Amino acid sequence: MESQFLQEIFGHMEWADATVWDKILNSSHAQHDARIRELVYHSHVTQYAFLHIWRDEPMDFPELATFDELEALCEWGRSYHLQAKKFLYTFSYSALQKEIEIPWAARVEKLLGTKPKSTTLLQTMTQVCAHSTYHRGQINAQLRNLGDNPPLVDFIAWIWLGKPEANWPHEKAE
Repeated sequence: MESQFLQEIFGHMEWADATVWDKILNSSHAQHDARIRELVYHSHVTQYAFLHIWRDEPMDFPELATFDELEALCEWGRSYHLQAKKFLYTFSYSALQKEIEIPWAARVEKLLGTKPKSTTLLQTMTQVCAHSTYHRGQINAQLRNLGDNPPLVDFIAWIWLGKPEANWPHEKAE
């Protein structure tokens, strides 16, 4: 049950990220907007951070400034999804209730005024998808502010469309 749920929410997240990237890369307004650039970077760096936690790897990410072109940032985001998909098919689902230590817990404690309660692998995996949804909403709001019509990327829309695979912008040209 959990494996199907995770495959669906991660499948939706990838489709939605690719759909938003397609809009960004085809919008002359969005391509030059610093806020959109910051939001997509933050969304992907958070995705990567949790993946590194799950795989017990050191965190070492490129800075936003290292991405000269938006296409390179998009490809970096796409690479996350390829790695996450591989992780979903290789980790033990019996580990879903394993407690996960969050390296930035001390910052969260200062923010909340209390020590964060423990979280599990399943909860952090759900958080990544929810966090990405939140920032895609911000990106879509910024697209609308710039005069663009943002794409519909709701989970239910993905279901209604038959759960399509992600169609990353550069794949269309290949």
